[in-house]
Amino acid sequence: MMLAAVSIPALDPVGLPAPPALFVFLQLLTVLLHLLFMNFVLGGSVLALGLNVAALAGRREAHPIANLIHQAMPPMISMAVTMGVAPLLFVQVLYGPFFYSANVLLGFAWFSFVVVLLVGFYLTYWLTYRGSNALQRRTGAWDDKPLRRLAVGVLTTAGFLWIAWVLTNNHEMSIHPNLWADGDAWRSPRWFVPSATTIPRFLHNVVGATAIAGLWLAAIGWWRVRRGTGEPEAQFGMIRLGLIVAAVLSTIQVIVGLYFLLSLDRGVMWELLGFRTFLGGIWSVTLLIALLLPLGMGYAAKHVRRFSWFAMSAGAGVLVTAGMLCGHEQVRTSSLARIEPEGFSLDQWTVYPQWTNVVLFALVLVGGLALVGLMLYWITDRTATETAGSTD
Repeated sequence: MMLAAVSIPALDPVGLPAPPALFVFLQLLTVLLHLLFMNFVLGGSVLALGLNVAALAGRREAHPIANLIHQAMPPMISMAVTMGVAPLLFVQVLYGPFFYSANVLLGFAWFSFVVVLLVGFYLTYWLTYRGSNALQRRTGAWDDKPLRRLAVGVLTTAGFLWIAWVLTNNHEMSIHPNLWADGDAWRSPRWFVPSATTIPRFLHNVVGATAIAGLWLAAIGWWRVRRGTGEPEAQFGMIRLGLIVAAVLSTIQVIVGLYFLLSLDRGVMWELLGFRTFLGGIWSVTLLIALLLPLGMGYAAKHVRRFSWFAMSAGAGVLVTAGMLCGHEQVRTSSLARIEPEGFSLDQWTVYPQWTNVVLFALVLVGGLALVGLMLYWITDRTATETAGSTD
């Protein structure tokens, strides 16, 4: 459909307080921080559900691991929501006419994710309260009721998957204005955006999130080893499980990523590949790391007692996530540039510098991250036994 049939709101005449490139950088930085926690929420719920099924099938060692994921879920949701505020604001600043229009057209589908998030938050607290907690030496009321835990886990996982589905459709709608009008009619709500990339993008998000959750599971295991919590062999077993999950799903992600890549518009795909653009070049470099990442995770799982191999795998996972975000942004800008008849680019924004506000944001961001880092240091540095520091 041509642009003449679609009304795109004009850019805000107030303009931007700094060059668009700076806001793109800040958006990528803050959305990376958001994804690190959000991936645990989404992928962790999937992992916990699988572990609950395994425990129900007789794998007793899966039960305490699922409990640990449930216990970490409430603070992880809080961090994901908090870290998600800044990138949401940057998207509104840079792509407001497209983002807000997508929200309106999704209608109740867009608003539903807030309700589902609140319900999911409550359910994770319920799972935490009903499960055993080794740190508090508390036995859970549902430890001998796996079916109840499984039922609530299914609801929780379904809720987070729905949120991922809504956000995926929102993004697809925002970068494809030709889909705003359904024939000659404007229709809302939209529960599914009929774009060629909707399904592969959703699968790409879910598989990648679960792979990162595997790394988080290994990180929790190392945190418990350093604190001397529980049996060391059980913790190393959890670390190995997390790394194997991450390695297997990273391999599957390569296949899903290829499916996603081939579903893109050919012009958008060729701008992403190679070094035609700066963001596409970063994506291309990290793609090579992503292809080798499963091998590194597998090697780390084999040498599970060596922290250095886990640290390198986790660092590479974060690096690949950052590179994929650069590719995600390149696909957005390339797609919007193809809107007929004139296209959209960030260069169309008028800049009225207001550096005081930008510097204030930077100071608050750095101070907030430093405070979070200090709290994490206080947590991880509390070694309970002298044996905690004996592993490499």
